[in-house]
Amino acid sequence: TGLRVGEMLALRWREDIDLERGRLRVQQSHNRKHGISTTKNDKCREIPLTWDASQALALQRTRALGELVFPMLDVKSKDTMANHWIGQVCAHAGLRRIHNHVLRHTFASHAIMRGVPIRQVQEWLGHGSIVETMRYAHLAEGHGDELIKLLAPPQPAPQRGGPARKRAAGPQPTSSTQHTAITETPPQPG
Repeated sequence: TGLRVGEMLALRWREDIDLERGRLRVQQSHNRKHGISTTKNDKCREIPLTWDASQALALQRTRALGELVFPMLDVKSKDTMANHWIGQVCAHAGLRRIHNHVLRHTFASHAIMRGVPIRQVQEWLGHGSIVETMRYAHLAEGHGDELIKLLAPPQPAPQRGGPARKRAAGPQPTSSTQHTAITETPPQPG
């Protein structure tokens, strides 16, 4: 989903998760100092869920019966616990240990590399400024090359039958019975 860990840990079933529509709302965040508070830039946002994120949340719904999607007894250690569990998954998969924010960067990087417009990625990530999101723009190099063709006029069809033919110069017919012959234009020197 590209959420910040604090946003993920503050998710509530009733107010934030809509599995029927496949969407979640980010309305608050958790941090060590203030507990549950507003999001980093004080703005709410709605994010569409991929089918696998919806499936994972549906499974989590059977485990977490309270108000929070990811309940923990010790609220102050939630973000530390998130890193602990990510580390466990990495160890089990034989991967190097990563920090939770790496997953957010991975989400943004893959979105850009798959052609998602940078403004959309900004909205999903909740960046207050496009400048924050632009750090991923280099990953899209070459992805717009095909899009430039949308701005070009249609290419003329290749000519068949050899060189182009032109009408012979001279007086134009004045009646429907007179016609000017079409002749081949000789090649011009030069």
